[in-house]
Amino acid sequence: MVEHSTGVARARAAAALPVGTRTAHPVGRWGGDRPWPMPLSGSCPRDPGHRDRFGSGNEHVEEVPVPVVQRALTVVAELAQRRAATAALWSAASVCLVLRTWQGAVNAFDFLVVHAAARGVLAGRDPYADPLYLYPPGSALLTLPVALLPSSAAAVVASLACVAAVVVACWGSARLLVAGAPPWLVPLTLLVVLVSPAGGALTVSANTEFFAVAALPFLYRWAADERWGRFGVLLGLTLAVKPILLALVVLAVLARSWRAVAWAVGVPAVTSAVGLAVTPGGSGLLPVVLERLAHGSPEPVSPWMEVSVAGVLRNGDVGAGWILLARVLVLLLGAAAVVVRWSRGGAGASRTVQVGTLLVLTSIVGAPLAWDHYAVLLVPLFVSTVDGATASRHRRTVLWCSVPLAVLLVPRLDPVREPFGYGFQAGTALLVVLVVLCAEALAPRRSPSRRGGALAGGARRVEPA
Repeated sequence: MVEHSTGVARARAAAALPVGTRTAHPVGRWGGDRPWPMPLSGSCPRDPGHRDRFGSGNEHVEEVPVPVVQRALTVVAELAQRRAATAALWSAASVCLVLRTWQGAVNAFDFLVVHAAARGVLAGRDPYADPLYLYPPGSALLTLPVALLPSSAAAVVASLACVAAVVVACWGSARLLVAGAPPWLVPLTLLVVLVSPAGGALTVSANTEFFAVAALPFLYRWAADERWGRFGVLLGLTLAVKPILLALVVLAVLARSWRAVAWAVGVPAVTSAVGLAVTPGGSGLLPVVLERLAHGSPEPVSPWMEVSVAGVLRNGDVGAGWILLARVLVLLLGAAAVVVRWSRGGAGASRTVQVGTLLVLTSIVGAPLAWDHYAVLLVPLFVSTVDGATASRHRRTVLWCSVPLAVLLVPRLDPVREPFGYGFQAGTALLVVLVVLCAEALAPRRSPSRRGGALAGGARRVEPA
């Protein structure tokens, strides 16, 4: 009886220790050299042959508990799978990078327009004699170093710069706007952008818009960090090349950072003034510059490819009055959504990304002229939803927005079949995305329910904006 009670006491003492702890004296039947209870697969303490297979139990045997080994193997397998998937994504993205670089070097037709304008300035010719030149006067001035190269070499440089800008945009969207971004996010984003017709149109044409595409994640990050001086200077440089991000000046206005507004307006104003001063014709070209920037080329340039609401309606032979009304409605809807979303605040860069996307997308859809590769400017919005601080409702909204944008991934419709060509296809998709984002921004916030909103101590669950 005493021996039995002593064994029970020792067993209870061993059970109070962590699994795997060794004792200085034998415990129970099996001894202290093994964890208790014994985590050995296929053995049973009551098995009479246990002593023959594993010894008496009193000798020292070094063992590692099986659950620890299983967990280690599971972690190693998961890491191997993730690394393999990431490596596969990088391999596919690298192949697309090489392909798009080659296509851009062979074509680069958008950049060659600016290149010809810069060479015209060097030769004393008016760059606006070319109806395809739709850029500020400072754009030709900033590309003067490349103008010294022949067209073929300039196309290669522009293609490399454009592809590099896409890489920077994808990397910046993942690393600057997402806290703890997973390693697969950058190559996946890069692969999707390069495969899409919008990314292909940007890289194949080597449009000077690539500078704005690369700068966009940095602008959102600096706006979220309230580094408005950097924001204004960088935004001003992008506007001097191509005013595609002009609507982002409203971000600085909403934040009441007048220094950023001064930089954003002053940099392109100075470069344009210098460009007009060195351009033949001088200030007499100012009306032509404003007309080109506001209404596009006087000659139709692929009208079936226009994706703005004005371009889509023009292809449908809609009257000018109805087109103006549609543009005004788009601008009013976007402005209301911007004001409401900004007033609600938000954690991290969520507010600046969402408001900035609303501003850019409203300016694209409501512009007199827009092209499908402008859709690349939506990349930061979709990438930022991976961040854990993003509200679940907004994440669902962006997920729904990917449905109409998937239209841009299907083969292009016949552009000759106006008015329902590719411009209608892409323009309708962008319009639907804008309407969905505006509806989400204007929707009233739901008060947390009593069941899900109350936490311990009466605290309310506050979902990030």
